[in-house]
Formats: sequence, C-alpha cells, structure tokens
Amino acid sequence: MKRIAAFAIALTVVFGGTAYLPCTVSDSTIIASADTSQGGFVVSKKGDGTCTVTGFVGKSENVEIPAQIFGLTVTEIGENAFLFNENMKTLVIPDTVKVIRKGAFSNCYELTTVKVGKGVEIMEDKAFFDCTKLASINIPENTMYLGRLCFAESSLKSVTMPRNDCVLGDQLFSGCTKLETLILPSKLFTIPQLMCYNCSSLKNVTIPESVCSIADGAFRGCSSLKTLNIPAAVQVVGDYAIGFDLNSNKVSGFTAKVIAGTAGETYVKKYGLNYTYGSGGSLKGDVNGDGLVNITDVSKCAAHIKGKKLLDSAAQARADVNGDGKINITDVTKIAAQVKGKKKL
Repeated sequence: MKRIAAFAIALTVVFGGTAYLPCTVSDSTIIASADTSQGGFVVSKKGDGTCTVTGFVGKSENVEIPAQIFGLTVTEIGENAFLFNENMKTLVIPDTVKVIRKGAFSNCYELTTVKVGKGVEIMEDKAFFDCTKLASINIPENTMYLGRLCFAESSLKSVTMPRNDCVLGDQLFSGCTKLETLILPSKLFTIPQLMCYNCSSLKNVTIPESVCSIADGAFRGCSSLKTLNIPAAVQVVGDYAIGFDLNSNKVSGFTAKVIAGTAGETYVKKYGLNYTYGSGGSLKGDVNGDGLVNITDVSKCAAHIKGKKLLDSAAQARADVNGDGKINITDVTKIAAQVKGKKKL
C-alpha cells in the first residue's frame, strides 16, 4: 500500500503540477526531495525514534545535516552515505550523531571544511578518506575511536585530538602531505602502524607519556620531522617507525631524544640514528617524575619491591637505574647513594 501511495503522489507531481512531498518507499527508508525543507536526505528508521542518514540527493555546496528528519533524531551517518559527492564544500554534523560509519564521506573531492558535532563517539574506517581538499576538521572530546584510513589523503594542516584514551586506527593520516602539527590524545596507549606515513610536512608532534607502543612505520616518510622525544614508558618501537623516509633512508638532520635503558634507546642504536638523552621528568632515579631525586623516590621504589604500591611503566623505567630490566634492592641502594651524595647515578 505504501508503494501504491508513493506512485499516486508521483502522478500528481507529473500531471497536476503540485509541490513534491516526501514519500515512504519501504517500511524503513524515507526519501526527501531536494526541494523540500528536509534537504534531500535519505534516511533509514531504526524503530526507536531515531534514524540513520543513508544517502543524499541534494546539490547544495554547504550541507548542514539536521538533528531531526521527519521527526526522527539523526544518530548515525550510514556507510558510504555521501560517497563521491561532487558538490559539497562545507559540512556540519549535528550533536545528535554518535557514529559515522565506514566510508560515509569518502572521496568527496570538493569538501574543504567539516564541523563535527560534540556527540560523535566513533568514526569508522575511511570516514573521510581521500577528501583531497579537506583542510579543516574538529575531533570532539567524546570521540573514542578513529578508524583505519579515517583522514588519509586529505589536506589537513593541523589536528588536535581528544584528551582521552581515544583508540586510533592504522594509516590514520597516511598521505596527508600538508599536515604540519599533530596533537595526540594525552592518554593514548598505542601509536598505530603507518599512522603518519608520508606526512612529509609534519614538523610538530609530541608522543604522550602514556604511550607504550609505537608500531611499524608510524612516522615513516615524515621528512620534515627533525626531532622527536620517545618517552620512557614506550616498551616497543616498530621497524622504521621513526627517522626514515619512504625509501628506508635516514631522514637528514633527524635527532631523537631518548631515555637511557629504554626501548627508545634500543631503537636508535639498532638503526644508527642520531640521538640525545632526555632528562627532567625522565631523570634516572626520579621515580615520581617531579624532576628531583630524593628520599621520596627511594620510598616509592622500596614500596614497589615489597608489593605495597606498584609503579606504573613510566615510573618503573625511571626506577630501573642500573638498566637490567628489573626493580630490586640494587636500584634502591643506588638511588639512596645519589640522595646521600655518595655516588651519582
């Protein structure tokens, strides 16, 4: 019956000259003509008063997805919903949206600016892949996951990530040759494989102290990146992760800053890279990271050995002053000797 009703409306349009109205074509899919207030969005009902935008038939250069369409709250942008859109230059996503599905805005070659609503938690693989003119996008603080190749092959110049423990997918910014500044999540655990592969303009990036793993090729081809600090907490640095161009040659003028006895030091020595040793919060024996070596550090090290209060990975790296990979009475003795002025570390 719904299909019959839709056909009847279509006949009215052709022969009666009246304005076209939105019509239902199935139990779940609703299409809005481009000349209605609904703006040409195709949506799929979820049954709980919400919907997913699954397509767009409009021709507008400036697209603002409404928070509600046909009285349904928009909570998702569906897979490939705007794929190969030829007209869209600016995009606004409402706060009601929580998920942007795989390839939702891929290959939108004219898209330059995106404003993402604060409710977005997930951007799946290739969400904005190959949007070659995309120069500006915000990533909301609520975002928990950014999928593989999410922003790859775009023209982004500066990106600030959420301050949470957002999980990042492989090749996230691969081929973003105009990217100069990248601020990573402060609680990031893993830098994924090929994250910034061929980001040839990248100059400014800081690896958070929370990071424990830097995967293969993470910063390979970042020929403008001349220095990078590898924190003490990093336990694994993958092959050609830092300091190499696309042809596996060392980046000219690159110098890593590492902490003695850590995976960072092992990496730079393995590959023969230039490096310097860091200090400050990563000072040997400075267990609590306050920039000083004192009785507090001795107490914290002793408490860890006794099992009373275990140290996190970064603190353990600073407490392992003899570099044997273990925290034991030898380390406590050496730190105590430093505090007493008997023998420097």
